[in-house]
Amino acid sequence: MRRCEDAKKTGTVDGVAFKITPKGLDFLQDDGGLSAILNVVTVRLEAETLRELVTARIDASSEPAAKKAEAKSLLRGLSEEALKAVVAKLVEMGIGTLHDPAQHLLSLIK
Repeated sequence: MRRCEDAKKTGTVDGVAFKITPKGLDFLQDDGGLSAILNVVTVRLEAETLRELVTARIDASSEPAAKKAEAKSLLRGLSEEALKAVVAKLVEMGIGTLHDPAQHLLSLIK
């Protein structure tokens, strides 16, 4: 099999000439092509947004004010990487408390 970079295709379709470039051939490979690239959705939450989300849950909790203040202070002091790890663990713990995660997911999506 020739490498994609080495190949060039030319021809006509309905009288219209075409030439496909190596990049175009790459998109046509059996790895999903354009749809695999164009249908990807990336969601990024900024560190400050994550802090705000967690802070809102802390504020809404029934914990004593002193404990809330301590937790929010620690949260503000976390680096971005530490914050990501903490939020990932919180999500994991939250999903772990669900009796039937699949059913909750289905009820949210339907």
